[in-house]
Amino acid sequence: MSHPHKVAPSIVQQNTDGLIVNCAYTADGLRYLGYAVPGSLDSDHVWQIQRLDYVDGKVVAVRFAGHAEFTQAWNNREALAYS
Repeated sequence: MSHPHKVAPSIVQQNTDGLIVNCAYTADGLRYLGYAVPGSLDSDHVWQIQRLDYVDGKVVAVRFAGHAEFTQAWNNREALAYS
C-alpha cells in the first residue's frame, strides 16, 4: 500500500477494522498513532490521533487529540492539544 508522507520517519499499515494506521517515531520510540479510512490524505481532517508520553524510556500515558474523534489532520499532530 502506498501513502505519501511529508514527515519521516512514518509507517502506514492497515488494521483489522479496515482503517489505515500512521505511526511516527521520536528518539524515545513510537510517539504518534493515527487512524483514518483508506484513501485519506495526511492533510485531511479525518484522523483520530494518539500521542504516547514517555518517562525514562517507558510509556506512562496514551492521550487522544480532540476527544478521540476523527476530526484531526495527521500533518498537525505535533501542534494538537492532547488529553
